[in-house]
Amino acid sequence: MRLQAASEANALRTQNRQLRERIDHLLVDNDQYRRALANRATPRS
Repeated sequence: MRLQAASEANALRTQNRQLRERIDHLLVDNDQYRRALANRATPRS
Protein backbone atom coordinates (compact mmCIF):
# COMPACT_ATOMS: atom_id res chain seq x y z
CA MET A 1 0.00 0.00 0.00
CA ARG A 2 2.86 2.38 0.78
CA LEU A 3 4.29 1.84 -2.71
CA GLN A 4 0.93 2.69 -4.27
CA ALA A 5 0.69 5.90 -2.23
CA ALA A 6 4.20 6.91 -3.30
CA SER A 7 3.34 6.16 -6.91
CA GLU A 8 0.18 8.26 -6.70
CA ALA A 9 2.10 11.09 -5.05
CA ASN A 10 4.65 11.05 -7.87
CA ALA A 11 1.88 11.09 -10.46
CA LEU A 12 0.29 14.09 -8.73
CA ARG A 13 3.62 15.93 -8.57
CA THR A 14 4.09 15.34 -12.29
CA GLN A 15 0.56 16.53 -13.04
CA ASN A 16 1.09 19.57 -10.81
CA ARG A 17 4.26 20.54 -12.71
CA GLN A 18 2.53 20.09 -16.07
CA LEU A 19 -0.41 22.23 -14.97
CA ARG A 20 1.92 24.97 -13.74
CA GLU A 21 3.68 24.96 -17.11
CA ARG A 22 0.33 25.16 -18.91
CA ILE A 23 -0.72 28.08 -16.70
CA ASP A 24 2.55 29.86 -17.56
CA HIS A 25 1.83 29.40 -21.28
CA LEU A 26 -1.73 30.67 -20.85
CA LEU A 27 -0.53 33.74 -18.96
CA VAL A 28 1.88 34.54 -21.79
CA ASP A 29 -0.84 33.97 -24.41
CA ASN A 30 -3.24 36.18 -22.46
CA ASP A 31 -0.65 38.95 -22.13
CA GLN A 32 0.07 38.86 -25.88
CA TYR A 33 -3.66 38.96 -26.67
CA ARG A 34 -4.24 41.93 -24.36
CA ARG A 35 -1.31 43.80 -25.91
CA ALA A 36 -2.66 43.11 -29.40
CA LEU A 37 -6.08 44.43 -28.38
CA ALA A 38 -4.54 47.52 -26.80
CA ASN A 39 -2.56 48.21 -29.95
CA ARG A 40 -5.70 47.88 -32.08
CA ALA A 41 -7.64 50.23 -29.82
CA THR A 42 -4.91 52.89 -29.96
CA PRO A 43 -5.65 55.47 -32.68
CA ARG A 44 -2.97 55.61 -35.35
CA SER A 45 -1.42 59.02 -36.00
